[in-house]
Amino acid sequence: MTHSVWYEDLSVDWLFVRLTLQSEATCGEFGRRLEAGQSQVQICREFNLTPSVVCNLGKQFQDTGSIDRKPRQGHPRATTATEDRYLSIIARRNRGATASQLFRDLYAATGTRVSRVTVSKRLHDTGLFARRPAVCVPLTSTNRRVRLAWCREHRDWSMDDRSLH
Repeated sequence: MTHSVWYEDLSVDWLFVRLTLQSEATCGEFGRRLEAGQSQVQICREFNLTPSVVCNLGKQFQDTGSIDRKPRQGHPRATTATEDRYLSIIARRNRGATASQLFRDLYAATGTRVSRVTVSKRLHDTGLFARRPAVCVPLTSTNRRVRLAWCREHRDWSMDDRSLH
């Protein structure tokens, strides 16, 4: 009875438990104490955890041999960290390359098939974004000379002169 009252005041969520047992030494110590047959109540007091948490972690330790997080839900990543780095490197080397070109390069180098959208997302993760050049026509030397002459001709115009033309 006294244990339930003591533990009702202590609200522990899994994130806190993972942070509490974050270091490998602490996780190993937790596992060793379970293997040694130490009671769950003693472990609760030492690690400041609720009995249900210790019970769940004990079951997980017996089943898997560790108390690491279980694999997460969701779709597995299409690329590894190494492939992400490779994409970032080849995108930096060839700044004008499109995502389509990059995923072809990745497939040629590693054999990993990914979509163009995946390549764009990986590049966004590393801080690389698509840029469109400003719309402008490159000027020839003749165009530059003519524009400069026009500017010099009209530099002394007033606001009234500008509104007339």
